[in-house]
Amino acid sequence: MIDKDVVSRTLDHLAELGYPKSAVEYVRSALESEPSRVAGQFAKGNVAGNYSSPTQGFSVQSESHGAELTYILRWEYSTDVLLYVDQPPPVELYKRDKNGVLKRSIYTPDFLVVEQGGVLIVEVKRESDLLKNAEKYPEQWVCDNGEWEYVPAHEHFDSIGLPHVVLNASSLSRVRTSNLKALIRVAVEGVEVGSDLRAAVAAALDQRAWTTLFDLKVDLLLRSYTPLLQLIHEGAIFTDFDRFLLTKPAAVLVADSQDILEAAIASEVHQSVDTPSDVSILLVPSGKAAKRALANLELAKDGRDRQARRCRERIRKGKERGLNAFQSLIPQWKGNTSVKIPSKVVSFLVKHIQAEVQRKDFRSAKAIHDDYRALARKKHPDFEPVTAKTYSNWVKKEDSVLREYARGGRRKANAAAPSTNVTDREILASRAFERGCIDHTLLKLFVIVVESNGRAYVRRPWLTNLVDDYSDYWLAFFLSFERPSRRSLAMIFRNCVREYGRVPEFVHSDRGAELRSTYYQGLLAHVGSSPDWNPAANSRFNSQAELINLHIQEKWIAARPGNIIDFDNRRKYSRGFRPQDLATVTLRDAFRELSAYRHIYNDTVIGTREAPPAVLFNQSSEDFGFSGIPTSFDENFIVASSVDTDRDKYKIRPNGDIIRKELHFSHPELRRVRPKKSHVEVREDPENPYRIFCRVEGSWVAALSGGHNVFSTQDAYSRWGESVRVAEGRPVRDFAKSYSGELVADRIRDFNEGESSRLEDNVVQFPTHARGQTEVEEIFESLRSEELEDLESEDSP
Repeated sequence: MIDKDVVSRTLDHLAELGYPKSAVEYVRSALESEPSRVAGQFAKGNVAGNYSSPTQGFSVQSESHGAELTYILRWEYSTDVLLYVDQPPPVELYKRDKNGVLKRSIYTPDFLVVEQGGVLIVEVKRESDLLKNAEKYPEQWVCDNGEWEYVPAHEHFDSIGLPHVVLNASSLSRVRTSNLKALIRVAVEGVEVGSDLRAAVAAALDQRAWTTLFDLKVDLLLRSYTPLLQLIHEGAIFTDFDRFLLTKPAAVLVADSQDILEAAIASEVHQSVDTPSDVSILLVPSGKAAKRALANLELAKDGRDRQARRCRERIRKGKERGLNAFQSLIPQWKGNTSVKIPSKVVSFLVKHIQAEVQRKDFRSAKAIHDDYRALARKKHPDFEPVTAKTYSNWVKKEDSVLREYARGGRRKANAAAPSTNVTDREILASRAFERGCIDHTLLKLFVIVVESNGRAYVRRPWLTNLVDDYSDYWLAFFLSFERPSRRSLAMIFRNCVREYGRVPEFVHSDRGAELRSTYYQGLLAHVGSSPDWNPAANSRFNSQAELINLHIQEKWIAARPGNIIDFDNRRKYSRGFRPQDLATVTLRDAFRELSAYRHIYNDTVIGTREAPPAVLFNQSSEDFGFSGIPTSFDENFIVASSVDTDRDKYKIRPNGDIIRKELHFSHPELRRVRPKKSHVEVREDPENPYRIFCRVEGSWVAALSGGHNVFSTQDAYSRWGESVRVAEGRPVRDFAKSYSGELVADRIRDFNEGESSRLEDNVVQFPTHARGQTEVEEIFESLRSEELEDLESEDSP
């Protein structure tokens, strides 16, 4: 929520500028209310997120990294922008649909921006979307000299005295967008550049009119680029934000004036690395075609036959078209591309394939072709059905996205969709701690939870990873038995802050419920980080974390007993040979071994990189020390990262003690709660099962349980293992206790039956003891005697 004083000053500013009352009221409603909708919930191919604005003091929604966020960063860095909010109140528009019928519709602008000179109502679109809208609704979406206008919205807001603009995000430089992320962090850090360094920079630029950022750092013997970027931010030295990426300093030209910088850029010779457009085969032929052209060229020079004359004629005609002799003789193989299958056969073939695409069952290719042949022989008995290979080739001609959507829904369709053009993608991370990725995976390994009565009770743990997007550096991890939850997320950020003292500026993830939760977004907002999310049901956007999961599976899990990597057919394995029977890894062992493997992974070259993740990460962290959000591992962060607890999960006793998960927590301040209240706000420490935080009269107190003192003396791996076991292992413990209870019941039953039998024996034996044997023994002896007699009779001749 925007501060009331800020709202008041903004409205006074608009009144001074002469805006009508209707315009001021709309701005007031936008500033005093929450965003009118959640942006990005229906995103198909774009990354939506919440940008934690340092200047505004609240989070601003963006529906796309390549559209809304690019303008957010520009407004954030601009000194002319006073305030901006996302998703202002919706308005009613009257516009015609594709059939020309005038209808009422609800329209929500993307942003309301307050500048020094006035207010703008903003709609942000990519150029491809603008062209589609203009083609579908030419009367509504109009382009005049590169300026777009959404006519219905323009007319409505013009009637209340506010200008409405459509901004084309495709016209913005991706390099500038990446540079602004760095400069915003530099501005937030506010590094003081001393007078000595300023004089040294001025002297270096006096000696050379221009230089590179890298050379300037070397000449001044600096360890970091941060003070130089601070001078760029202040305007003391100049560079081109649209041409040079500040995180690639060896190529960044800097000068002490804009004129000198432009002269430097004009004099520098840069080899273009832009991807060329489609090139004609006449200019760059294939190897086979080039050999044929060279042979024909020799033939045209010395030949006397008809083929030679034809070659010379092709050279003459090619010269008229501006081609040289070699280009004129390049063969243009085309072949007969006409369909040779009768039209009647093609018609039924296409209909069958399209009908097959809509089926939701999973039949083999042979079964599908058998079905086609049977129907085709009835449909066109005068023509043979096509072969299985031809059928398969025609299937490939169908839209793969539509085909996979019919078979597997949106997730399968997204997997089959073609990749986006590389040149259209944003520069997501160019330095360490600029962007991190979070991912969860259920490990293919059984881990021992508890051991009881000679039996080991096991479960498969979930692994949560945090990876640096720039360097592929594995920042932090945590294991838990529960499905991805607030506990694992809290521990990921605790481990990250504890080790590095900062968190990534942006944190990317999928759209899991825990990653869209109020807790997760609130925790990131608390530290000032910005979350963003994959498009729904699309797993292509988290490749860094997925790569680590693959390495863990192949390198570590495959070598540990109790893994299920190749455990396909469970019926082939007898009891005692199953993975759950062979498990030996405890939760503490898993934490310890994964921690060791994390260091091995970070020291291993990944893909085509020139150095391991650890080298890239450490060098970037030193060069750009402003990267990331500095966060202190203090009491405020510990309480903020603790997990809220529902009221029905604990009880308060009359003496103020809190009972939670079979544990008793106490603190002297809790005695002041009863009998006034029956509940207090409770937060569970995700790292210490014997500590909870309770809010008592406006402050947080730490209530402890009896195991806290011993727990705090253990090593980190033992603490984490015990924390997960105590907090999440109750289902397994309950099962073990249930089995133990059954054993006890069996032992008592055996004891009772034995005692009863012993008493009965005493009663029976007493009167029969004089006869020397019981009645049962007599019967048994008689039977045994008869058996012996029968055996003797069989053996006799």
